[in-house]
Amino acid sequence: MEFSTMVDTPQSIIITKTAIVLNSMLDEAKKKGSSHSRISNNPNHIINSIGKIALETGLRKNTVSDLLNGKKGTKLTTLIPILMALDKTIADFGKLFEKITDSDIQSFKEQHKLLGSSAKIPIKKPKK
Repeated sequence: MEFSTMVDTPQSIIITKTAIVLNSMLDEAKKKGSSHSRISNNPNHIINSIGKIALETGLRKNTVSDLLNGKKGTKLTTLIPILMALDKTIADFGKLFEKITDSDIQSFKEQHKLLGSSAKIPIKKPKK
């Protein structure tokens, strides 16, 4: 059996790195503690879930989920409200984005079953 490897496209790398950064920021928010309901008018409520990001930004929960799972790319006009909801800046995002290694990307893809574009895919040779 022969194995074929495909190179990730720049776009798929950006999508995956964005997902890794957003997940890292969300994990950091989760470590800050439980959130308080927006209904309580607590100005210090913590956005620490996909649902809370969706509520805060007005985005669909599925859209936020797809971004965090690396299934979908994002525009800057979508990214900035998510960063704001997480109390982060585009500079914070950029610093984390640049630190991501190929190993981090591979690990994320394995965890999220996104190996279609970069995994070794067995190719059966046709019988002659």
